[in-house]
Amino acid sequence: MRHMAMIVGLFAGICLLPSAKGQPDRNWWVMGEFGEGQFRLSSDQVQSRLDPTFAFGFAGGHRLTSKSRFGLHVNGWLLEAFSPSDPTVGQTLTNVMGVVDVFPFRDWNRLFLRGGFGVATYTDNRETGANG
Repeated sequence: MRHMAMIVGLFAGICLLPSAKGQPDRNWWVMGEFGEGQFRLSSDQVQSRLDPTFAFGFAGGHRLTSKSRFGLHVNGWLLEAFSPSDPTVGQTLTNVMGVVDVFPFRDWNRLFLRGGFGVATYTDNRETGANG
C-alpha cells in the first residue's frame, strides 16, 4: 500500500506542472481496456492451470510537453469474484504503475515508447489462500 500511495502522489504532483504550450485541448489523456486475460499461479507450493479470465484496466495522465506525457496505469485480472456476504471468497491480481510515454516522431503520434515503475499485488481471500 505504501508503494501505491507513492505512485499516486507522484502522479498528482506531476499533474500540477504547467500545461504543454500550444495544445490547450489535449493536455489530459485517458484510456480503458478490457477483455480476456490468462493467468497461471506458480510457486513451490501451488501450481495452477492457465485459465482465461476477465481482465480490465484504465490509464490517464497529463501531457508534459508535445513529445512526452506522464500517467497512472492500473490493470488487473479477476480470478474469483468477491462476495460481500462471504469474506473468504475472492482472488485478484492487480498492477498499479506510473508511466512515462515518449513520442519519437513529430508528425505521427500513434507510436510511442513507454517506461514506468509500479507494484503488483495478488489477493486471495480463500481459507487456503495467501491473503496478500
